[in-house]
Amino acid sequence: MSSDLKKLNKLKKNSRRNQEPKLVERLIKIGRVSKVTKGGKKLSFRAIVVVGDENGQVGVGVAKADDV
Repeated sequence: MSSDLKKLNKLKKNSRRNQEPKLVERLIKIGRVSKVTKGGKKLSFRAIVVVGDENGQVGVGVAKADDV
């Protein structure tokens, strides 16, 4: 009996992993940032992105890069 329960639990876990949520991503803002150094200005970009499944789960990301 316990082996059947283990098999059933394993099937449930595997079925959840195979279902990927449909995520929607929205770019909120891209900004140009400059840093003044001895040699001049160094330009970089900053982006803010929001990702969610339109069902209550949301994630926010902020990152910087030298190029867009």
